[in-house]
Amino acid sequence: MEIFSYVLEGALEHKDTLGTGSVIRPGDVQLMSAGSGVAHSEFNHSADEPVHFLQIWIVPDVSGATPRYQQEHFRREQKQGRLQLIISPDGADGSLQVRQDARVYAGLFDGEQSATLTLPPDRYAYVHVARGAVELNGVQLREGDWRAGARGAGPELKQWPGCRGTGVRSAAAGTATDAMKHPLTSVGETVTDAMKLPVNPVGASLLAMASGQPIFM
Repeated sequence: MEIFSYVLEGALEHKDTLGTGSVIRPGDVQLMSAGSGVAHSEFNHSADEPVHFLQIWIVPDVSGATPRYQQEHFRREQKQGRLQLIISPDGADGSLQVRQDARVYAGLFDGEQSATLTLPPDRYAYVHVARGAVELNGVQLREGDWRAGARGAGPELKQWPGCRGTGVRSAAAGTATDAMKHPLTSVGETVTDAMKLPVNPVGASLLAMASGQPIFM
């Protein structure tokens, strides 16, 4: 499994049997490839302050690979008003390298800022609103909401059944995580083949993902 963590608030401490020990803060992206096997733990680095983070699992395109750990910091200005590539198969633009035909983007938007991600044919897409609120192809989404779809050989993006979801939050031990799961079919109403994300004035933080197959968990 390819597992990446994205911290929204606080500090997340990581330890694993590869010998890695690190603290992940807002702006950091951590990607761990479990490969042939690794034991790991993530926990709140602070005894007083809460930590809020997203952890998303991506099914790899190879099994039994050597486990590995990557971490990179992306500055706020890299994400402000645009979609910054943070994870990709080839490590393009300083992104972390994932063992799958998938690309993950992070963006921060205020006021009238917007971005468009145009999907090539036969691609799947997933958008998760981490903070604030956005409008995605005419649909209002708020913190914890997600939306997913797939573009076939034609110009249309098909949305998955039940494609609008709400994040699940847990406050155990002073931490909060968002979990999401979606159907793996690609039928439903037609929306556009590009994702345009105008945002309301309160600002928003979001993750957008595109892949060659439905491999997000």
